[in-house]
Amino acid sequence: MTVEGEIPTAKLGRRFWYTLYKDSMGELRKQLEGVATDQDSASADVVLANYLSEGERWKQRHEAMREELVAVFGGENNGAYNQCKPTFSDRVKHESSNLWFGS
Repeated sequence: MTVEGEIPTAKLGRRFWYTLYKDSMGELRKQLEGVATDQDSASADVVLANYLSEGERWKQRHEAMREELVAVFGGENNGAYNQCKPTFSDRVKHESSNLWFGS
């Protein structure tokens, strides 16, 4: 695999990941603007931080990034994709720990 004729480095991978994450968070905020308006919240960030559980935030980020990640790393039948997808019980465990320790 090469990127622009070069073998990718870890730094390039991190750059891709953070750029994709930033872009997906921007998309998620745009989607939540209507909710924020309907609830008279100050912004979509307030909705994101205070009204979505950690599991729901993860799910929304994942969905926003999914198409691009599948395009780069392969289809949803790819073992790596399926290994990173948390199960419902993983999310419940994570969310219940946040009840005790905060998020």
